[in-house]
Amino acid sequence: SVPNSAAPVSAPFIVFQDAAKQQQALEKFNAGQDLHQAGRLKEALALYDEAIALDGTDFAVHFQRGNALIALGRTAEAVGAFKRATELQPDFVKGHLRLARALLATGQIVEAEPAFKKASELEPNNLD
Repeated sequence: SVPNSAAPVSAPFIVFQDAAKQQQALEKFNAGQDLHQAGRLKEALALYDEAIALDGTDFAVHFQRGNALIALGRTAEAVGAFKRATELQPDFVKGHLRLARALLATGQIVEAEPAFKKASELEPNNLD
């Protein structure tokens, strides 16, 4: 006789990213980068937002979105973008530094301290 196990066989749960959406997001991000470098910040920001809507898992898109927001004088909004970038990539020194500076610029001095601390822990010799 074949042993009958009462426990169901569990299959690992795997989340498949939509490769087509990831590719579209990358294309929008790259187009946004080109516009950003050309100084067309509002258009770049719109493409970064579209890229995030398609696939919000790339820290670089959030980081560049934050940089565009800073350049547009929208520092308070940039804080959120830099926070998301550092959540997605916790060892991203530049992200922690930009987050800290944006927090300082918006008067959130106490909130900036952990971001500066994290950056200095990650790169003790970084003079920024």
